[in-house]
Amino acid sequence: EMIVALTEFEALCGFKSTKQIRNLLESMLDPTDVSDGLRTLVNHWLELFVAEDGLRKLFVDIVSRRGNLDGVTAELTQQANLSAQFELAARLNILYPGDPGVVLALLMNHVWLSPGEALFLPAGNIHAYLSGLGVEIMAASDNVLRGGLTPKHIDVAELERVLVFAETEIELVKTRELAKGLVELETPVDDFILYRAELSGGVVLADLNIPGATIVLCTAGEIALSNSIEERVVLKRGEAAFMGADAKKFSLAGSGTAFLATSSMN
Repeated sequence: EMIVALTEFEALCGFKSTKQIRNLLESMLDPTDVSDGLRTLVNHWLELFVAEDGLRKLFVDIVSRRGNLDGVTAELTQQANLSAQFELAARLNILYPGDPGVVLALLMNHVWLSPGEALFLPAGNIHAYLSGLGVEIMAASDNVLRGGLTPKHIDVAELERVLVFAETEIELVKTRELAKGLVELETPVDDFILYRAELSGGVVLADLNIPGATIVLCTAGEIALSNSIEERVVLKRGEAAFMGADAKKFSLAGSGTAFLATSSMN
């Protein structure tokens, strides 16, 4: 899937590096007033993590402690006064006290997107969208699983089966200009294609050779959309339109921003 920020956008995406996670766990033991219970638990987590397939073992252990972490997350988040990396956990613990996701968040990359920036998330990537508004596009899937920060059921065994337990390097999605005011957000998969059109009183003509049906979403201003099969619609902010697969060429006019999403036929 891909998320494109419309506002300042906060997310967790994938796991940190082995070195970062180990340093994080060790830092949990730094305060002089660490309780015996937390010290024992963190040392157990360190033993799991340095073993073969350690990230998987650590993850499963944390998630499996659901319902038994209230004291742990409360004590850990007190360290927000000592280290900036615990500030997010402290915020999450207010909303989801004792949830294993509070601890898991410490193991994940904390990402901020500015408006217009986009992040691609491959299959098997653990992630959470924390705040902000964005346009999300996903490949067809019947296997979206919860991992934390939720009162709903977590299928630990299935989650362990599908997650990729490896470091995730964060790279923003690159764009390719197709015409003035029109870009394609490039992804390494062919499940979907997403275009962004930004107009300021002009007209964008697009011959995109779109392989399938298209959904057009206006996120700012007012956009007039017409296509090669003589369909025409005017969209205001928050409105969307469906265009059939027969339409290959598009014309957009007005002032505002629109996203065009289509699926690949490959």
